[in-house]
Amino acid sequence: MVIEFGDGEHRKYDDLDGHCATLGVGEREIAGVWVKAGNNKSGDGPGYGERFHSDAECDGTGGTGGDDGTGGTGATVVH
Repeated sequence: MVIEFGDGEHRKYDDLDGHCATLGVGEREIAGVWVKAGNNKSGDGPGYGERFHSDAECDGTGGTGGDDGTGGTGATVVH
C-alpha cells in the first residue's frame, strides 16, 4: 500500500497482511492511496497498484473508521 499525503509525499508500506492496518501518520491529511493486490498496477510507481481517491468531506477532526468514520484521531482524508 502507498499513501499520498496532502503535501504530496508518498509513503509505501510493504508486507502488510490481512484487511486492516493501523498506521501512525499523526495529523497528516491523506489525499489518496494505492493498493497492490495480485497483478493490478497503475504505472504510477513500482508496486503502487490501483489508486483510490478520497471522496470524503472532512471537517479536520480525523477518524479511524469507527462510528461511521468519526470515532478516532487518525489522519484526515481529503480530495
